[in-house]
Formats: sequence, C-alpha cells, structure tokens
Amino acid sequence: MANIIFDWDGTIAKPDVAKEAATRRFKTLGETVDEKWLKAAMKTNDHYAVNKKIISEYTGITDEKELTIIMTDLFRFHYIAVIKEWKEKSLYEGMKQVIEKLSKKNKIVIASTLRQDLLEYSLANLGMEKYFEKVFANTPDLKYTKDELVLMAQKYFRKPNYMIGDKDEDIAAGRKSDCMTIFVSWGAGGFESSENPDYIVNSPKEILKIIK
Repeated sequence: MANIIFDWDGTIAKPDVAKEAATRRFKTLGETVDEKWLKAAMKTNDHYAVNKKIISEYTGITDEKELTIIMTDLFRFHYIAVIKEWKEKSLYEGMKQVIEKLSKKNKIVIASTLRQDLLEYSLANLGMEKYFEKVFANTPDLKYTKDELVLMAQKYFRKPNYMIGDKDEDIAAGRKSDCMTIFVSWGAGGFESSENPDYIVNSPKEILKIIK
C-alpha cells in the first residue's frame, strides 16, 4: 500500500476549468479579458492584481487580505458551477478511473493551492470525495504555499510515498517531503526545474504502472 499526494488543477482537473471560472469572475466584475492574456497571467498569478484593483475601485476596500478573500469568493462561486456544468469533462480522460483504482489499495490525499471549500464542493459534484482521505488546500486569503500544503500531507501520512503534479512547484515540494515524484506531461506543460522528477508520465494510465 502506498501513500499518494495528488495535485489537483492541471493534474486531475483540466486547467480549462480554472480559466473558465476566472473569465466568469471578470464578467461578474464587469470586465472582459483577452483569452491569451488570461492564460499567460494565470501561470504567474498576474491576474490577481487586476482583479483586486477592480474590486478595490468598486468597494473602496484597500486591505490586501480582504481583497483576496473577495476575489477568491468569486472564483470559488464560478469554479464550483463550472464543475457542476461540465461534470467529468472537467477531468482528464481516464483520470477518474485511475484514481478509483488507486484508492482501493492505497491512501490518497490532495494538496492544492486552491481553496479547500472549493475543492470539497467540486469533489462532491463529481462524486469523487470517497476516493480521497483528506484535502490539504488553501484558506480564503490564500495563506499557504504548495510547500506548506505538501508538508501538511507529509505529517498526516508520516511517510508519503509519491507526489504527483504538473508543475515545478509540485515536484519541488515533493522532493522536500521525501516523496518519489511523478510529473504529468498533460498539465501546465513543460518541465523546467533543475530538480528532475523520478518519473514522467504521458497518460493517467501510466501512473498505474508506477504505483503497482
């Protein structure tokens, strides 16, 4: 039996969900954005500053923490709705089946910088909450980094075996927590870290060949 930490966005769920939720958030704030700009801005979180500026101008609120909470409240609202509308189209093909198989003989948790309540409602909408022992995710003010969240998972397991993700930060956090790291090629795309992952997989089914 293995202890497995999964990233969520870009690993299990398509980043299209987050992009659609971010687009709808801008529309709620009365703005339209260029899709190419938004895709690039979401990789660096540059869109946060734009959202906060609009919210601040509308509400008069200047406190950074409060602006972040309002911003993530709007994102949560739309993200959960997109998951409900798209259902399993929100996920990479075959991923739900792979997680279901892994959950029968292994312990699985999620470590994600998205809000915890957002993920819990999304898992419920997908009927997937039963596959995960616990969700380690963020507060409304985005207090935690990926390193901190993976460390929480490490302490929960005491001895995690695998960290699975699609970004440099996932692999780096897994390394720090003494995990075998699995980089999935279908997410953010391209691996640039100097800390190479232990495995690179090109389809969800390949994960099953590694975690037997």
